[in-house]
Amino acid sequence: MNTAFEHLIDSVGAPISETGLRHILHKFASECGSKYFCYLDMRNGENFVVSNYPKEWQGIYFEKNYFRVDPVVTQAKRGSYIYNWASADNEKNTSRDVANFFGDATEFGIRSGFSITVPTGFGHKAIITVASDLKDLSTAHTMNPQLAMVAATMIHKSLNHGETDIKREINLTPREATCLRWLSEGKSMQEISDILGIGARSVRFYLDEAKTKLSAINTVQAVYIATRLNLI
Repeated sequence: MNTAFEHLIDSVGAPISETGLRHILHKFASECGSKYFCYLDMRNGENFVVSNYPKEWQGIYFEKNYFRVDPVVTQAKRGSYIYNWASADNEKNTSRDVANFFGDATEFGIRSGFSITVPTGFGHKAIITVASDLKDLSTAHTMNPQLAMVAATMIHKSLNHGETDIKREINLTPREATCLRWLSEGKSMQEISDILGIGARSVRFYLDEAKTKLSAINTVQAVYIATRLNLI
């Protein structure tokens, strides 16, 4: 298991694309003795997902809104950074909705696995999951937590979310990016001012500079562009 994490770390030393991530995680899952993988970046309801779960299962997942009861997601929101799970064990002591979730997942060969959660800033998190059709993924019990967290963090930092060459031409300063990010979280300029310990006029200045660099007509569009280019 830990050798698989070392190989994973070696694979993400440079920026990677979504296609590259898919290939890397497929190899990692195989080395862990598993079939499925999933990378989930949870950000303001606009989740970014890379997975090889069966499309039928993905359809059922969204149709039944399993995101609200998925133990992997709920454990991540509660602050659990390493989560080993198995459907057979969890069905016994959970709600009917969660039991239904595991029941449906099992039908598609998703019975056990582990998930690694990393904080990505501003209260958001990314999760890497490896899932198996085995009743218990024994390799998960030999995981080195520190190595797992390093690998998951490196994947998130290395992932290129489809940004183009435009990103390399836009150089937001740390202050400009931070002000935009807090604005995207629904904070007012005064609230941003209080959070950063700077004047409201300074916040306005940084937002105006960012707006100019992004060729946006207003701050709403600036936030949209910066988010799409993964600049904030």
